[in-house]
Amino acid sequence: MSFHKLAFWTFTTVLLYFAYNNDEGFEVNSKRGVLAAMLFIATIGSLKPSDPFGDKYGAIFRIQFWLSATFIAILVFLSFQNEKDGRYLMSLGDDRLGKPVTKDMHTYDDNCEFEWINIVDNLDHYYWSHVINWLLATFLVRDFWFLNFWSVLDEIIELSWQHKLPHFRECWWDHVLLDVLLSNTVAIIIGMIIIKKFKFEQYSWFAKDTFTNPKKFEAVLIVIIVIIGNFLNNFFLMNELWVPPKCWMVVYRLLIWFMLGHSAFRELHNSITDQNQPYQLRYLTYFTIAIETLISIKFLPDCGNLQNEDTPIYVWLPWLIVGLLSFLWWVKLQLIQSNNQIQPNSREIKSKQEKSRKEKKKD
Repeated sequence: MSFHKLAFWTFTTVLLYFAYNNDEGFEVNSKRGVLAAMLFIATIGSLKPSDPFGDKYGAIFRIQFWLSATFIAILVFLSFQNEKDGRYLMSLGDDRLGKPVTKDMHTYDDNCEFEWINIVDNLDHYYWSHVINWLLATFLVRDFWFLNFWSVLDEIIELSWQHKLPHFRECWWDHVLLDVLLSNTVAIIIGMIIIKKFKFEQYSWFAKDTFTNPKKFEAVLIVIIVIIGNFLNNFFLMNELWVPPKCWMVVYRLLIWFMLGHSAFRELHNSITDQNQPYQLRYLTYFTIAIETLISIKFLPDCGNLQNEDTPIYVWLPWLIVGLLSFLWWVKLQLIQSNNQIQPNSREIKSKQEKSRKEKKKD
C-alpha cells in the first residue's frame, strides 16, 4: 500500500473515531467540525488527481468533483455535531425542517389487494423518482445485466430492512410490477438505448471472467457495497436528520451522488485493465459512504420513522453467508494472482542461474 493510500485510510479512521465520540457543546463541536472539513479537503487534494473521461469533458468533470467535495465537507462538519444541533443546522437550509418525521406516514402495504385502484394509488412521486433515478443509474453502470441485478437487489434490500424502515413495506405487486417491471426496467431500457444511440462507452461488469478475474470480481464487489450503502443511507439520513421524502435536499443528495458515482464508476472500470489509474474518485466515494453511515448511527436518538426491532435470523443469516462466501472467493482469487506473479519471477531467476552456470562451464 502506497503512502498516500495509507495516509488517507489513517485519516479516515481517526476522523470517524473523533467525530463519533465528539460532543463538547455547539461552539466547540463547530470549531472541530470546521477543522475536520479543512483537513478532509487537504487530504483529498493530496491524492493523485483523476480524470477518467479525458480532456474532452475536463471542465464538467472538475465542476462535478468540487461540488461533490463541498457536499462531503458539509457532511464532515455535520458529523461533529450532536443530533439536536445537527437537525437544527439542517433547518437553517429549509425552515420546514427541524420537525420530527411522523411515525404514521404513508406506507405501501396499506391495502395489498391486487386491484386497479390500489395500483393507481401507488403511482405517486416515488414511482416517478424510481424512473428518473434508474435512468440516471444507467449512465453510471452502463451494463444492462448488472443494472437488472441491481434492480432486484434493491427490492431484496427493502424486504431485508422493512422491519426497521416501515417505508420499505410494500405489497408483492408493488415490488414486482411497479418497481422492477414498470419503472426500473423501462428506465434501464431507455437509458441503454440512449447510450447506444450516442455511442457512449458501455461497461462490462458481468462477463465470463467476472468470477475468475481478481480485479473485475473486486470491482463488482465494490460497486455492490457502494450501491447498498448509498441506498440505505438515503433513507436512514432522512429519518436521522428529520428530512421529509419530498424535501429538495433529498434530490440534491441524489444529484451529488450521481455526479460522483458517474466519475468514480468510470475510474473503477478503467482500473480493471489500467494499473496506473488514479484512485481519487473511488476513495472519495468510499469516504462518503463512511461519513454518511457514521451520521446515520450517531444521530439515532429521537430519530424519525424507524422501528427498534430485532433482525430475524432468516434475514441476517443469508446476508452473512453471501458476504462470507464472497469474501472467501475474493481471497482465493487474490492468492491465485499472487502465486501466478511469483512463479514467473522464480522461473526467470532459475533461467538466469542456469545461464550463468553454462557460461561458467564454457570459461
